[in-house]
Amino acid sequence: MDAQKLDALLHDAVGDADLRPEEIPAIDLYVDQITCLMAEKQKEGSARFQDRALTKTMINNYSKDGLLSPIKGKKYSKEHILQMLMVYEMKNTLSIGEIKRVLQNVYALPQYDAATVERIYTRYLAIKEKERAATVDAVLNFANQETLNLENE
Repeated sequence: MDAQKLDALLHDAVGDADLRPEEIPAIDLYVDQITCLMAEKQKEGSARFQDRALTKTMINNYSKDGLLSPIKGKKYSKEHILQMLMVYEMKNTLSIGEIKRVLQNVYALPQYDAATVERIYTRYLAIKEKERAATVDAVLNFANQETLNLENE
């Protein structure tokens, strides 16, 4: 493997596509519309992430488990979608119980509102983007510093 192939492999490894707050419609959406929106966004990322779909069952479970603020009717607001995205991301490292404790504390803050969840999610995406780049740089630097023979090691 040459350095160019390693670089491509590393970018593929961290190449999931994130739905940004400005890409979420201002109107309320049904579950099917949300899953389609997410599926379309995931197509922009690396192939390895395209089968990690946000499903109807996941959304219903998030709602039933109290991970989302209460839903009015059958439509979800932008705030609900951002809450779903945060849960979706956190469940890679935390249990549902841990996520519930974190989010319930956030939702209970006196200054909590829809803008709060958007600020938190936007900040998370900024950190994630920075860490993606740092990951690629760290592996490439390691390969260079250790003078690894990429063809054999």
